[in-house]
Amino acid sequence: MIVIDENTDDDASHTSASRPVPLGSLARRVPGAAANAPKRNVLVALAYLFACFFAAGLLWAAL
Repeated sequence: MIVIDENTDDDASHTSASRPVPLGSLARRVPGAAANAPKRNVLVALAYLFACFFAAGLLWAAL
């Protein structure tokens, strides 16, 4: 007897289209980021933005 489950999706292109980048890749490339911690990742991104604006401000003041 063959059982067909209609609730599963066997189409691999559907999952690759919804998440083209692997979930853990951000945590491997950005120091301070974590794979399953979206709030922490937002704080890390804000810290990097603040550091970039601070460095740009120092460079602007030096010129």
